Amino acid sequence: MSNPNQFNSPQNPSGPGQVPPFDASQYQYPSYQGTDSQQASGYQYRQYGQPYQAPAGAASYGYAQPAPLPGEEATAPTQRKKRSLATTILTILAVLALVIYAVVGGSYDFGTERLTWTAAASGIGLIVAIGCLVSIPRSFRELRRAKAVGDIATSRMRVRALFFTIIILPISGYFSATLGVPAAQDLVEGHHTVTVTSCTYEQGSHRRSRRRGGGRTVYDNYFTMTLTDGTAHTTTIETDQRTSIQTMGGTYEVLYQACNVQSGNASMTLDVYEHSWIIVDARLN
Repeated sequence: MSNPNQFNSPQNPSGPGQVPPFDASQYQYPSYQGTDSQQASGYQYRQYGQPYQAPAGAASYGYAQPAPLPGEEATAPTQRKKRSLATTILTILAVLALVIYAVVGGSYDFGTERLTWTAAASGIGLIVAIGCLVSIPRSFRELRRAKAVGDIATSRMRVRALFFTIIILPISGYFSATLGVPAAQDLVEGHHTVTVTSCTYEQGSHRRSRRRGGGRTVYDNYFTMTLTDGTAHTTTIETDQRTSIQTMGGTYEVLYQACNVQSGNASMTLDVYEHSWIIVDARLN
């Protein structure tokens, strides 16, 4: 009978032609480093008998998160910058329209210059109104999206943008409609000659405030003229002094003579832009 330990026992070494027994303790397992592309991906391969090391970026409870696509991280900040820039541009245009009409346009009481600056300010106001109309639905969409993902910063920015556009839209729209449309018609048609049959003069005043506090009183001189067709139009001239209108020459003098000195009985001929009612020249008949 054969000995069952003949291949394992030191007393029975393997003989010629026999396969030696396998000794696992003496075997060295080769390490696997992976292919070049696998090594470039950042994954680490362990040798047998060594603990597994998770790849860089992998969550402790799941798989590694995929890296963002090129330019993906910069998309949101870029969009926010574009929206902020659009809001800034609309604000600048709105302020510019007010400055042109109040300061530059206010420097001319008569003539084509006043019409031109009025049309320019109205055109800018129209651009602002259109920009507000375009931005309101977009701001609402961005606000809903930001609230859905919990983006507080974007939500606040969108609320401020909506507040701005809702306030500016009716102002710019009204300004463009009431002043811009007549100015555009007059630029196309030019001025006309009309006859004034009667005219009255009144003077009022109001307080104009200053940015640094305080204020000053300015005087409003109202010239109300009735034309041959029965329509009445009023031209308002603002002066710093109560008696300034009495010493001003040119068209101011003609209006004051016809409407006040001659008790409104004098007849005048006016060259005027009828839709905007901007006087170009005045002559006593």
